[in-house]
Amino acid sequence: MGATALISFRESLEASLVIGLILAVLGRSERRGLASSVWAGLAAGIVVSLAVAFAFLRLLGQFEGRAEQIFEGSVMAFGSLLLATLILWTGSHASGRRLEGKAESAIAGGWLGLAALVFVSVLREGVETVIYLGAGLKDAGPAYLLAGLGGILLALVVGLLIFRAGARISSRLLFGATTVLLLLFGAGLFGRAAGEFGEAGLLPALVPGLWNLAPQAPGAALPLLADEGALGSFLKGLFGYVASPSLMQVLAYVAYLVAVFTLLGLGRRKPVGPGR
Repeated sequence: MGATALISFRESLEASLVIGLILAVLGRSERRGLASSVWAGLAAGIVVSLAVAFAFLRLLGQFEGRAEQIFEGSVMAFGSLLLATLILWTGSHASGRRLEGKAESAIAGGWLGLAALVFVSVLREGVETVIYLGAGLKDAGPAYLLAGLGGILLALVVGLLIFRAGARISSRLLFGATTVLLLLFGAGLFGRAAGEFGEAGLLPALVPGLWNLAPQAPGAALPLLADEGALGSFLKGLFGYVASPSLMQVLAYVAYLVAVFTLLGLGRRKPVGPGR
């Protein structure tokens, strides 16, 4: 549930910042009549995103057994790679200046330009959210759906408050704070993908059950840190926690963290000019 709220919040944040910035610019330039294009683009983006989510769930329901394991592993791996590109991209760009330039260009394009920008922003974030959450959506109950809706609403409120107050630096702080959590979530997805491929026989476990953090005695209550335990299930959903992982899962988790950290560090290095 925590991962659902975090992903929906982070993926909705940029779209909400775009909407908040456009409305602020329209207000300053006394072109409030164009605000209807913002709401039209938002509504269209939400409707199409829901259609994509519905189609994804219908497709997922067609798989069983080994085919389901391969499909779920592929979705998790793809989602983790998308998260890596998102982390690397936002980590090497000045989000505030980028969003402001995007909004100014769209406003110059008139009603259709504004509607198209909002529609594309919302649709992109919606589709990415479906891919990130992946196979977990199949078994999502009302609580998970409410968590996702809560993350979206919170992102909308935060985006509007940031630009109403004019505190653009807050957007950078929010992007930075959620990036750390998303990095751990992406590593968890990658490790879980390795686990799914291992169950399907596509990857070797190397060492099955490398350790067990939640041994259960016969007849005893479910341990707190078991995969389905009170704490274990939360950590599993948020960070891909597994009480008894294989060596392949651990290697996949660590490799993801090392690769993204390394690329993020390289992307933040600024070339030194000849006169410096």
